[in-house]
Amino acid sequence: MSCSAPEEPDAPKDQPVSIRAVDASFYPEMVDAGITYSDSSGVASLPVLLKRHGFNMVRLRVWNQPATTRSSPNEVLEAAATFYKAGLGIWIDFHYSDTWADPGHQTPPAAWSGLSAEVLADSVYAFTRRFLEQLRDRGVVPGVIQTGNEISGGMLWPAGLVNSVDTTQWRSLSRLLNAGLQACNTVFPTARRMIHIADPGSGFWFFGYLNHYLTDYDLVGVSWYPWWHGKDLSWLTIQLTQLNRITGKPVIIAETAYPWTLGWNDWTNNIVGNSSQCVPGFPPDPAGQQALMRRIASLARSVNQEPVHGWCYWAPEHLAAYGPQSTHGSPWENLTLFDFTGKALPAFYEVGRPTSVD
Repeated sequence: MSCSAPEEPDAPKDQPVSIRAVDASFYPEMVDAGITYSDSSGVASLPVLLKRHGFNMVRLRVWNQPATTRSSPNEVLEAAATFYKAGLGIWIDFHYSDTWADPGHQTPPAAWSGLSAEVLADSVYAFTRRFLEQLRDRGVVPGVIQTGNEISGGMLWPAGLVNSVDTTQWRSLSRLLNAGLQACNTVFPTARRMIHIADPGSGFWFFGYLNHYLTDYDLVGVSWYPWWHGKDLSWLTIQLTQLNRITGKPVIIAETAYPWTLGWNDWTNNIVGNSSQCVPGFPPDPAGQQALMRRIASLARSVNQEPVHGWCYWAPEHLAAYGPQSTHGSPWENLTLFDFTGKALPAFYEVGRPTSVD
């Protein structure tokens, strides 16, 4: 399959770039469930809506051998080709797990269980390279590739665990990361390679040690959710600015989201359901969501010395897809960029909007 490359953000690494992204990893599931999306012009596919309203990149997570087809390599390859064909850049997010990898979970794939550190690094390289070669075979050239997801405490535990100043830990993590980064270089040498952590407050500690052993990457990714990472936007600005200075790498807000309501559309417990979880001055309503996203976009443009900036809204498409009484639906339904009927909210247009500095 051959696809036409998006104009941006696949620019060479030494060129300015603005990333306006969403993580749309739930999109295949939503399509299978019959969910539709719309803007003021009516119903359209999500790739069409994203391209129409200024977004230029889609992030997709990859699990090694999940229990279902969701986030499997084959599903992600198909989704990447679909979004790329629509003119959107692709951002690949390797979890190096069969399920969620995050600050509390970094479980190696079952097939890698018990491997020595050396063989584990070889497995990271081989899996990364094989997937990227399959992506290339479909005519897709990713703009961003991240090796590991929210790895503030390391990845592929226990081999890649970091929870102290022990140099052995940091050397082990660096070996694993370098294996993935080298595979990226082998297949897509022009792609920007990202190291992604969860908590902005842990960045100084994490990269302060990592940079003694590994500096051959291009971007720093940071997640920011106010109910987990703090509600002070001035503090966030300081953390990201300092992170840019100590690493010498552009810092990207790799995950964020905000509620547009505290209501619900199924019986699945929502992650955010109380106003105390929100940022003061930004109520959990469509206008408050839009206003905060405007601030986050402005903040992201201000923190880097390099002419590279960006943000990624996580799971804007993850609607309640299995009926109003479902207990296995969406815990994210009130954090999306579409209302319960699938209509684009004001923040959808805000997150994708280019400005004069983009």
